[in-house]
Amino acid sequence: GTSNSFVFTDISRTPVVFRPT
Repeated sequence: GTSNSFVFTDISRTPVVFRPT
């Protein structure tokens, strides 16, 4: 999850909706 995207995927993790402020 090291991306400034609305949706990012991490290893061993489920896709989470991230909202950069």
